[in-house]
Amino acid sequence: MLLSVHLARWVSRPLSTLDASAQRLGEGVLSERADVGAGPTEIRRLAVAFNTMAARTEALVHGHRAVIADVSHQLRTPLAALRLRLDVLAAGADDATAVDLAAAQEEISRLSRLVDGLLAVARAEQATPRPTAVRIDVVVAERVAAWAPVAEERGIRLTVDSDGASPTVALGRGTWSRSSTT
Repeated sequence: MLLSVHLARWVSRPLSTLDASAQRLGEGVLSERADVGAGPTEIRRLAVAFNTMAARTEALVHGHRAVIADVSHQLRTPLAALRLRLDVLAAGADDATAVDLAAAQEEISRLSRLVDGLLAVARAEQATPRPTAVRIDVVVAERVAAWAPVAEERGIRLTVDSDGASPTVALGRGTWSRSSTT
């Protein structure tokens, strides 16, 4: 009996720590690694495989963040140069050309906002927030408010139909609204 209890602990303890490591990795702690020195051979191999997966995931996420930040920074300079050239052209342009140049300036402004959004995403991804309970109706209302102007430009009207129930969901703070980052 004592031997079976000891054997059960020898197997279950490393599984519990592997489970805890998986939970932390799932919460966004990308540096999390499992203990590979405890338990039977199969569990140690599982821990090694987990660590390999965690390392690849960490490398992919950091690579993704670096690419977004780099592309965003690289796009800012040509957009600024285009804006300046259009300003110079607009200064001496006739009315019809000035209208076309103003439309081009609007598109450059839109692209600049997109680039700024990419930079904000890259910066926000530098820290991995812990999940917090958030009311779904609040998240939906903020998303509708954020996307309504874009939808209206395309002749689409966004509405929310709620039955009054307001369940909560666990989201990382700052991932669902601008006001939640304060």
